[in-house]
Amino acid sequence: MKNFAVPLVLLCCLTATQTQKSDAGKQSQPNTKSASILGAGPGCYHDIHIVLMELRAMEARLKAAESQIAELGRVNRDRPKIAFSASLGGDGDTGPFGVEITLVYKVVFTNIGNAYSPNTGIFTAPVKGVYYFRMSIFARGSGFTNAQLLKNGERIITADSHKTGDPFENSSNGASLLLEAGDQVYTRLWSGRHIFDNANHHSTFSGFLLFPM
Repeated sequence: MKNFAVPLVLLCCLTATQTQKSDAGKQSQPNTKSASILGAGPGCYHDIHIVLMELRAMEARLKAAESQIAELGRVNRDRPKIAFSASLGGDGDTGPFGVEITLVYKVVFTNIGNAYSPNTGIFTAPVKGVYYFRMSIFARGSGFTNAQLLKNGERIITADSHKTGDPFENSSNGASLLLEAGDQVYTRLWSGRHIFDNANHHSTFSGFLLFPM
């Protein structure tokens, strides 16, 4: 815009001036209509000054916007990227057992940041921040299905389902947690309960970083 606006104003001024000179040779009164349209006269240089001021202000705004965009890009690049989602896998029931067990979700869909271990079923927070976790449980046949989400051994939430005559039982729950670096989050199956999964991936465990602290 800066390369075209000023020459355009100058062209208008020069054209108007030439028009006035030509008209002056033909008649005693200048062609005020042409001069008004083209912006000629004493106010022409004033108009150029206004255009220059507007261009400088626009340039300053553009530089400020570019700086903000660059800063947002830098923050996004530097922000930790952590997300995982996995299912139990297999084709059948896990449990029931006489004691609680940590569920190991072996079929990993996403594990950005490698904070989730498919060998232990445990998510270990790599940075301090607020994370969101969700678990879904599924069962079939007789009995109940219950599981809980724990943070460093402390029970946070529970998902359970009781028999109601339907051959399939399912439940889910989720929570946002403030974690310190090194905190561990995992799910456990209650004793005497079972959980089912197959290629349709009914029973899952997922989590991701909402924002670092």
